[in-house]
Amino acid sequence: MTIIIAIIYGIVQGIAEFLPISSSTHLAILPQFLNINDPGQFFDLSMHLGTGISILVYFYRDIFLILKDFFYFLTLQREKLSSNHFLMTNLLVGTISTFLMVIILKKFGPKENRIFFFMALNLIFFGIVMGIADKFSGIKKDEVMTKDQWKKSFLIGVFQGLAIIPGVSRLGATMTICRIFKIPRTESAKFSFLLSLPIVLGGFLLEFKDLPPGMNFDLMPMIVGGIVSFVFGLITLRLFIKYIEKIGLMPFTIYRIIFGAFLLLSS
Repeated sequence: MTIIIAIIYGIVQGIAEFLPISSSTHLAILPQFLNINDPGQFFDLSMHLGTGISILVYFYRDIFLILKDFFYFLTLQREKLSSNHFLMTNLLVGTISTFLMVIILKKFGPKENRIFFFMALNLIFFGIVMGIADKFSGIKKDEVMTKDQWKKSFLIGVFQGLAIIPGVSRLGATMTICRIFKIPRTESAKFSFLLSLPIVLGGFLLEFKDLPPGMNFDLMPMIVGGIVSFVFGLITLRLFIKYIEKIGLMPFTIYRIIFGAFLLLSS
């Protein structure tokens, strides 16, 4: 693993993680198109840790209030909860439903020799569903962050769990159901990013725990790749939140169809 390859991985992860285009698919095809060996599980963990930290940095104010409200909730100090405490409960419900969905779906998956074909179909199909949901969602303003919306939060978490299926995209799935609920794009994106944080960090800790003892890895490319994914992730996150209300999700639907068709022709 060279530093240049690590930088490429970091750029791809940092950009694709915060767009509804399936970062896992883009990372999965890189070894084939760069003509290299798969860098391995530990290297992938450093990429996801970098983008996870991007979310922590960008939303640090919201996360601080969420953690404070969670502490008051656990210690039964309800009178100290903030006026925005429903964000905490909605995220908690969504996280629980995501974990339940992941446990269910982990038992199913495509055979290894069909993985690219499967990812391509999911890119196209779920991309079209996302575009339709965004196009015909209407203009009703319905917020899920600051109101008691546990039923919607539960379903958003279920859709996030679908991202365990290759090619679906965690952000694409959650924004699809949010737009079906007529939640504004910016609101949908913010809730989706915050909801992804426990899954990203929890997944990192679980996979780190399961790494074989004595595993050899090249530390410098891992650090470089993680830093690059953090920087590009922070930039992409900021731009997506800023412009998604104007541009909508259709450009990403078109990209997914083109990219999926390319994978189908290449598989």
